[in-house]
Formats: sequence, C-alpha cells, structure tokens
Amino acid sequence: MSRSNLAEAYRAAGRLAEAIPLHEQTLADRLRVLGADHPSTLMSRSNLAEALPGGRAWRSRLSEHAEASSGGLMADHRQVVICLSRGSHSGQAR
Repeated sequence: MSRSNLAEAYRAAGRLAEAIPLHEQTLADRLRVLGADHPSTLMSRSNLAEALPGGRAWRSRLSEHAEASSGGLMADHRQVVICLSRGSHSGQAR
C-alpha cells in the first residue's frame, strides 16, 4: 500500500516519470498475488491508467473488463465502485 500511496503522491505532484514505474510494480505484484479480478488489483489498474498519457481512455476499458468479470467482483465493494466511477467520468478533468 505504501508504494501505491507514494506513486499517487508523485502523480498528483506531476512527477509522472517516478509515479508510473511504482504503479506498474504495484499492479504486477497485485496481479501475481491477488489475481486480475481482485478489487485492489482493479484499483492499481485505475491508478496506473490515471498516470499514463491518454489514461482516461484506458480507464474506460478497465470499466468494461470489470463489468465483464462477474465471477470475482462484488459490485458493492467500495474499491470496485471507485474504479468504475473513475471510468464513467472519463471525459471529465480530474
């Protein structure tokens, strides 16, 4: 969690060159340990998407993946709701 928080702090400060590798490492670890459909993994995908150029379009694809992955997701889980809401606001500036 600390690495993800540091990456988000870098992203918010506009230090994308430092944020993106940390987000990528966090996502890789969460995929390996938790699996693709875990809410924390989805949050990591969303965080990475936010940091990448053109990230808002990528978040839209994340929403499609999350909605299609009904087996491991609970739509009422707080982190899943956050990820999906980020994707649904893809046209708005953050």
